[in-house]
Amino acid sequence: ILRKNLTPAEPVSGLVINEFMASNDGSFTDEFGNADDWIEIYNTNDHSVDIGGLYITDDLEEPMQFQIPDTAPDSTTIPAGGFLVLWADKESEQGVLHVEIKLSGKGEQIGLVEDFDGTTNFVDSLTFGPQMADTSYGYVTDGSGEMALFHPASPGASNSTGTVVKIFEKADPTVTEYKLAQNYPNPFN
Repeated sequence: ILRKNLTPAEPVSGLVINEFMASNDGSFTDEFGNADDWIEIYNTNDHSVDIGGLYITDDLEEPMQFQIPDTAPDSTTIPAGGFLVLWADKESEQGVLHVEIKLSGKGEQIGLVEDFDGTTNFVDSLTFGPQMADTSYGYVTDGSGEMALFHPASPGASNSTGTVVKIFEKADPTVTEYKLAQNYPNPFN
């Protein structure tokens, strides 16, 4: 297990923001029955990683927004190939997996950050646009590749258990060129 309270020899790697829900109207609830926003972290490593001591942010300009407590490695350690859900509810008094950020359904950013020897190391980050209620956004193949919307979502489990929602949006027509062609026959001649 890589522990954050020990001085690591190299920066944390292999952790991915795998899936999140920024507009949870009731599809998933935390241990208190609250339908809060959530962020799922996936460990692509072949060893466990404790995320205690890392930072989570919803503003990449403020990377050290909230430090995940390093006091409960039994709760903050992600096994090799495993998943961990953080509740983005601004209610850290509810436990170490409840973080002091709240996601916006209108779109924003998520960053998982490490202070490595005084240097800010972005372990993973992403920027997202407007989200649909009770629909998550994440990797189709856990940890990499194409991203999609899922309904139902799969917090704490492989995204292969969720259902991909394909959204086809009709683009707004935009005039890019004007052309006046000759009438035939020309009724104004």
